[in-house]
Amino acid sequence: MPRLDRNGSGSRIPICAVKSLWAGGSFRIRMVFFSMVLAAVGLIGFAALSMGFYQRELQRNLERELETITGQAGPAILRLISQRGGPIADRLSARLLARLEQFGAVYAVRTESDRWVFGPEWPTKKTGTLNRAVEELPFSVFDSRNRPIREGGPPDPRSGRPNVRILPKNDPVDGWTVAGVKSVDGVALFGFSEEKVRGPMGELVSVLLLAAPIALGLVAAGAWFLSSRAMRPIHRLTEVAGEVTAEDLGKRIATEGVEREFRELIDVFNSMLGRLEQSFSQAKRFGQDAAHELNTPLTVLTGKVEEALASAEDGSSEQNAMGELADEIARLRDIVRKLHLLARIDGGALHPDNEGFDFVELTKEVVSEMREVFPEIRFSLIAEGPLHLEADRSLTRQVLLNLTNNAGRYNRSGGKVTVTIKRDRKGVHLTVENTGSPIPERAIDGIFDRFTRADPTRGSKEGLGLGLSLSREFARIQGGDLKLVSSDASGTTFELWLPL
Repeated sequence: MPRLDRNGSGSRIPICAVKSLWAGGSFRIRMVFFSMVLAAVGLIGFAALSMGFYQRELQRNLERELETITGQAGPAILRLISQRGGPIADRLSARLLARLEQFGAVYAVRTESDRWVFGPEWPTKKTGTLNRAVEELPFSVFDSRNRPIREGGPPDPRSGRPNVRILPKNDPVDGWTVAGVKSVDGVALFGFSEEKVRGPMGELVSVLLLAAPIALGLVAAGAWFLSSRAMRPIHRLTEVAGEVTAEDLGKRIATEGVEREFRELIDVFNSMLGRLEQSFSQAKRFGQDAAHELNTPLTVLTGKVEEALASAEDGSSEQNAMGELADEIARLRDIVRKLHLLARIDGGALHPDNEGFDFVELTKEVVSEMREVFPEIRFSLIAEGPLHLEADRSLTRQVLLNLTNNAGRYNRSGGKVTVTIKRDRKGVHLTVENTGSPIPERAIDGIFDRFTRADPTRGSKEGLGLGLSLSREFARIQGGDLKLVSSDASGTTFELWLPL
């Protein structure tokens, strides 16, 4: 039994299980569950009504049969007793005995001398109870052929049986249905046990218990089939939505053979894809066109600034101003170049040019360059032997430059940068670890977002916030990935993975 809580309520485990199934299960499971619950409630109601109706009709039929037997056998038994006496079993005709045995009724007879004679299996021998029970029986008069006679006249042609009455329930015997007839010859009682009703009722219950699981199984199968058919357009929506990417927004769902309600949903979904495709196409064209159009004026500006810088007097304020302007133009050209790369990546136009090279050797070259750029930082490389890799050398080099440059730039004075290369069965793992300050917690989640810098309070010359974003895109284009492993007081670690 479920344990009671302090409020006396039963265990909530079954209710929680049902809620969990309903909330976490699929639509088809919930549909099947709900259909089976409704079917079970309907079957229980149908079974209760059927059993009640069947029991009532069975009882009525048995009572009618009992009244018929009582009306036929009662007068004959009483007449035999009044004429000859002796044991009733010896006097009854074979026909009456066969009829009683076939019906399963037992009998008891009170003679005109108030002596009770009981048939086989009569349930009680309490004559006082029997005498009180038969007091209210109506009196019947019969002719020589055991036909009931109207009082003061000939046989009643409208009646085929004497005044037979079903005694009140449980009277005179608990659990039995008894009918009786009374005449000048005495009283005859016939009865059957309620087991005669319980037997067919038990058979009906067995049939219902056998049919219920079959019916519930058919309901479950039907609900599963109908829900699967109903969910087919939703599954198609899910498949198409999963296949849609920024590079391929041209997928659409056909509406032929789909119900009207789902057709409206599919039309809305297809319209949404159309709008997204148009917006993405415009955004791609804008980025590519803007980057392309900016190259020409930047080239002209670079030439004009270089001419002015060459004609300015050495050490003059004009030369210094022109030098700073040339640096900003160079930085602007770098931004345009990276934006152009991002536009090509978003448009799916940037494809890796794979070639075979030694990954360890390439890493050594990059680390050597960083030692010259950051002489105050100690760079170290941990790697074993040559490592042949099939990848885009230029893109891979750019990723290594971005990682090591960030590790040196965002480091403490006299700090160190450790580059480690390891290999497993699937690919190459390169980790870059520095000893700088940790990345602020608010910036960790968006560290790879475009134009995001770990420390936005630094000046604009500290970076554009595009290096890590581009590096991860370059790694993913080649089937690899770039992730932030950790960032705490001891330093920050990034890991690059490339497939072999």
